[in-house]
Amino acid sequence: MSCKSCEERRQKLKAMYEQSIESITKVITYLTNKGGKTEQSPASADEPEQRIIVNTRRAGRAKQP
Repeated sequence: MSCKSCEERRQKLKAMYEQSIESITKVITYLTNKGGKTEQSPASADEPEQRIIVNTRRAGRAKQP
């Protein structure tokens, strides 16, 4: 038998675990449904207007040693 505070903590963790399972399931379902609709053909990926340009440099001043 566990103390009252340990039992309360266990119940909280169990509730958080259940919420996490629901959230992850919803996200997987969302991404699965979205994934089939947004795929593009390899030919369209080569078109310039379809390319995404990512700026990898950080703005601002560099750290001084």
